[in-house]
Amino acid sequence: MEWVISAPPAARLLGGWLARPVPVNHPAPQRLAPRRVADILVRSYLAGLPTAGDFVSAEAADLELFLRIGPRDIEVAPLALKSLRRYLVNPLVRTVVAVPASHVADVRQAFAGAEIVADEDLLPAELARAIARVVPPGRMGWVRQQFLSLVHVLHNAGRPCLVWDADTVMVRPQNLLSGDQASLAISLEHHHPYFRLIRRLLPDLPLPLWSSMVAHHMVLSPDLLRVLITEIEAGAGGKAWWQAILDHVDSQEPSCMADTELYGQWVRHRWPDRVRLVAFRNVPWSRRGGLPSRLEALAGRRRIDSVSLHWWIDA
Repeated sequence: MEWVISAPPAARLLGGWLARPVPVNHPAPQRLAPRRVADILVRSYLAGLPTAGDFVSAEAADLELFLRIGPRDIEVAPLALKSLRRYLVNPLVRTVVAVPASHVADVRQAFAGAEIVADEDLLPAELARAIARVVPPGRMGWVRQQFLSLVHVLHNAGRPCLVWDADTVMVRPQNLLSGDQASLAISLEHHHPYFRLIRRLLPDLPLPLWSSMVAHHMVLSPDLLRVLITEIEAGAGGKAWWQAILDHVDSQEPSCMADTELYGQWVRHRWPDRVRLVAFRNVPWSRRGGLPSRLEALAGRRRIDSVSLHWWIDA
C-alpha cells in the first residue's frame, strides 16, 4: 500500500470530515459517500497527519509491552520484538509475552528478558468458559487474544502498556507516548461488526463511518481502561464487563470484536487530551524469502512505519 503524499487541500478536508466520529442520532451525510471515493479521500486526510515517527525528538515516556503470540506467529514474533527494541524510542521497562501453554517452552529462548505467561493462566477460568460457550471453535483464539490484552492491562500493568501484534514489525523510530499523551493511529480498516458491538455497549458514543482505530498496536492506559470498564458495566446493569461484551458479540461473525477499536474509539471521544491522532502507515508483506534482509531494506523509509507479516497472505 503506497501512501498518498500530496493531495488537494479540499480532498484532505473532505477526508477529515469523512473520518471523524458522527454524533448519535444526528444526520450523517457521510454515509452517502461511495466506498471507493470515501477511501481515497480519507487516505488523503491520513497522509496529511503526523505519524509517531514525527515525535521522536519529544519526551519519550516509559512503556510496558504486551505481546500476544498465537501458534501461527511464533516464528515471526521474535522479529517484532527485535524491531521494537531497535526503533521504539520509549524505554520498555517491562515486556510480557502471552502464548498458549503448549508453546511456552518454545518461546523462552527467543524472548530472553521477557516475562512469559500462558494464556490459560492470564484469563480467568470463568471468562475462558464463557468465551467457549459463545464463540465458534475456529475463532476462539482471536477472541481470546482480544480479552488477553484487556485483562492484562486492567489487572497487571503498572503504567501505560503498548499492546503490539506479534506479526507486525516496526521499521523506523517512533515515539508512542509523551507525558501521558499516547499516539492513537487512525486507519481505514472499518469492520462493521466491531462498531455494532461498540454501539450496543456504549449507545451514546459518536463513531466514524469511514475510519478505524485498528492499527495492529495501541497504547492502553490502565487508569483510563478502568473508567471504560466501569462505563460498560454501568450500562449493562452491573454485569461483569466481559460478560456484557460476550452478551453482545455476533457469534456468527468470524471477527466479532477488537480490543483496540473499543478502547480507541472510546478514548478518542471521552479523553481527547490523552491522545494525539496520527496516521497508520503500514504495509502487509509475505513471510516468504529472505525476510530479514527485505525488512532491513525498508528501515528508515519515511512513509512506512511498520510491516505486518500476516500468515494468511501466504495461505
